[in-house]
Amino acid sequence: MVNATSLGFVSLTTTPINSPTTSTINFPARDTRANGVTIALGPGGMLGVTFVGSRGATADVLLDVTGYFIP
Repeated sequence: MVNATSLGFVSLTTTPINSPTTSTINFPARDTRANGVTIALGPGGMLGVTFVGSRGATADVLLDVTGYFIP
């Protein structure tokens, strides 16, 4: 996560949601943060990414895929 204009958090979920109840990474304003996480993909291989911050705030989320699991 880079370029956040306010403090907040990002939540990764299997489907997009407006008000996530959990965070994947928390951060202060104007900070660069990284986190390692294993998350299941939703229907069709989709991933929901929700940024929660102050009204009008923005952030850039960068995702690197380093591996995957198959059944």
